[in-house]
Amino acid sequence: MATVQYIQVGKLQKAHGLKGELQASIDLYDPDILAEATVLFVEVKNAYAPYFVESIKINGSKAIILFDEMKDVNQANTLRGQILYVSTEHFPAIQEDESWQYDDIIGFTIIDKIHGKLGIIEDVFETTGQDLIAMIYKEKEVLIPIVDQIILKVNKKAKSLDVQLPDGLLELYLQE
Repeated sequence: MATVQYIQVGKLQKAHGLKGELQASIDLYDPDILAEATVLFVEVKNAYAPYFVESIKINGSKAIILFDEMKDVNQANTLRGQILYVSTEHFPAIQEDESWQYDDIIGFTIIDKIHGKLGIIEDVFETTGQDLIAMIYKEKEVLIPIVDQIILKVNKKAKSLDVQLPDGLLELYLQE
């Protein structure tokens, strides 16, 4: 029997509304993968406690989650700040090699499909409109949107991020 692995997928932020829903930040490359989740886990005293999902609404890297047992804002607030996990047993679509969080990629090398090696990821900015990767290229800060069309592959072993930048993005930042 295979060992169950738990993979961090996000963090519960705060209660949302009065009916027990929670706002969460989702730290997956493709947050929509959680849209069909039926159970999520929270670490409690070195064990993973299951919370069954009544509903989950994904909007970019944010989610509104209602767990079966949460019926009001007070119950929801008991989970505020907790880290969310999935198990590979309940959610085999997410594997450790395929999942990554923003903190994981700081220091990774960015390799563009056309331009080759560009630079090192200095930081990741989470904004309301678009999450961005910051790197230094030719002594200028370049911001790269975190979207499926640009981010092709995250290679944890090689500590690299394969991208296909839109035409003109680098040139835009290099203008004086």
